[in-house]
Amino acid sequence: MAAAQAGGGASLASWGRACLRAVFAGPIALIVSILILLAMPLWFPVGIGGIDHLVMPVVTFPLTWAVLFFHACLDRRLLRVVLVSLILGAVNFALIVEKFSGAPAS
Repeated sequence: MAAAQAGGGASLASWGRACLRAVFAGPIALIVSILILLAMPLWFPVGIGGIDHLVMPVVTFPLTWAVLFFHACLDRRLLRVVLVSLILGAVNFALIVEKFSGAPAS
Protein backbone atom coordinates (compact mmCIF):
# COMPACT_ATOMS: atom_id res chain seq x y z
CA MET A 1 0.00 0.00 0.00
CA ALA A 2 2.80 2.41 0.88
CA ALA A 3 4.60 1.57 -2.37
CA ALA A 4 1.48 2.42 -4.36
CA GLN A 5 1.17 5.76 -2.58
CA ALA A 6 4.84 6.55 -3.17
CA GLY A 7 4.44 5.74 -6.86
CA GLY A 8 1.35 7.91 -7.03
CA GLY A 9 3.22 10.76 -5.40
CA ALA A 10 6.01 10.49 -7.93
CA SER A 11 3.56 10.61 -10.82
CA LEU A 12 1.81 13.58 -9.22
CA ALA A 13 5.12 15.45 -8.99
CA SER A 14 5.86 14.53 -12.61
CA TRP A 15 2.42 15.75 -13.63
CA GLY A 16 3.02 19.04 -11.79
CA ARG A 17 6.35 19.56 -13.57
CA ALA A 18 4.69 18.78 -16.91
CA CYS A 19 1.97 21.35 -16.21
CA LEU A 20 4.53 23.97 -15.18
CA ARG A 21 6.55 23.23 -18.32
CA ALA A 22 3.37 23.63 -20.43
CA VAL A 23 2.62 26.98 -18.78
CA PHE A 24 6.15 28.22 -19.53
CA ALA A 25 5.98 26.87 -23.10
CA GLY A 26 2.59 28.47 -23.75
CA PRO A 27 1.40 31.70 -22.16
CA ILE A 28 4.66 32.65 -20.46
CA ALA A 29 6.63 32.24 -23.73
CA LEU A 30 4.05 34.40 -25.49
CA ILE A 31 4.13 37.11 -22.80
CA VAL A 32 7.94 37.22 -22.72
CA SER A 33 8.04 37.34 -26.53
CA ILE A 34 5.63 40.29 -26.52
CA LEU A 35 7.77 42.07 -23.90
CA ILE A 36 10.84 41.53 -26.09
CA LEU A 37 8.87 42.81 -29.10
CA LEU A 38 7.90 45.96 -27.20
CA ALA A 39 11.36 46.63 -25.76
CA MET A 40 13.41 45.79 -28.86
CA PRO A 41 13.14 49.28 -30.45
CA LEU A 42 14.77 50.64 -27.30
CA TRP A 43 17.98 48.63 -27.70
CA PHE A 44 18.07 47.69 -31.40
CA PRO A 45 20.16 50.18 -33.41
CA VAL A 46 18.48 52.49 -35.90
CA GLY A 47 19.33 51.55 -39.47
CA ILE A 48 20.13 53.70 -42.49
CA GLY A 49 16.46 54.04 -43.44
CA GLY A 50 15.49 54.89 -39.87
CA ILE A 51 12.92 52.13 -39.50
CA ASP A 52 15.03 49.02 -38.91
CA HIS A 53 14.55 49.30 -35.14
CA LEU A 54 10.77 49.26 -35.74
CA VAL A 55 10.57 46.51 -38.37
CA MET A 56 13.00 43.99 -36.90
CA PRO A 57 10.99 43.33 -33.71
CA VAL A 58 7.94 42.42 -35.79
CA VAL A 59 10.00 40.20 -38.09
CA THR A 60 11.83 38.44 -35.24
CA PHE A 61 8.77 37.99 -32.99
CA PRO A 62 7.90 34.49 -34.31
CA LEU A 63 11.53 33.43 -33.96
CA THR A 64 11.68 34.72 -30.39
CA TRP A 65 8.49 32.89 -29.48
CA ALA A 66 9.70 29.67 -31.13
CA VAL A 67 13.03 29.76 -29.29
CA LEU A 68 11.31 30.26 -25.92
CA PHE A 69 8.71 27.59 -26.71
CA PHE A 70 11.22 24.94 -27.76
CA HIS A 71 13.53 25.84 -24.88
CA ALA A 72 10.68 25.26 -22.44
CA CYS A 73 9.77 21.96 -24.12
CA LEU A 74 13.23 20.51 -24.65
CA ASP A 75 15.43 21.71 -21.79
CA ARG A 76 15.97 18.99 -19.21
CA ARG A 77 16.17 21.37 -16.27
CA LEU A 78 12.90 23.11 -15.48
CA LEU A 79 14.64 25.60 -13.19
CA ARG A 80 16.74 26.86 -16.12
CA VAL A 81 13.55 27.35 -18.18
CA VAL A 82 11.99 29.36 -15.36
CA LEU A 83 15.11 31.49 -14.82
CA VAL A 84 15.64 32.26 -18.51
CA SER A 85 12.01 33.27 -18.99
CA LEU A 86 11.86 35.37 -15.85
CA ILE A 87 15.16 37.14 -16.48
CA LEU A 88 14.31 37.94 -20.11
CA GLY A 89 10.87 39.15 -19.11
CA ALA A 90 12.13 41.23 -16.19
CA VAL A 91 14.93 42.90 -18.16
CA ASN A 92 12.66 43.85 -21.05
CA PHE A 93 9.88 44.97 -18.71
CA ALA A 94 12.40 47.16 -16.84
CA LEU A 95 13.49 48.75 -20.14
CA ILE A 96 9.88 49.55 -21.02
CA VAL A 97 9.13 50.97 -17.58
CA GLU A 98 12.32 53.06 -17.59
CA LYS A 99 11.47 54.49 -21.01
CA PHE A 100 7.93 55.51 -20.15
CA SER A 101 8.34 56.54 -16.50
CA GLY A 102 10.55 59.55 -17.20
CA ALA A 103 9.56 63.11 -16.42
CA PRO A 104 7.04 64.48 -18.93
CA ALA A 105 8.42 66.96 -21.46
CA SER A 106 7.35 70.52 -20.82
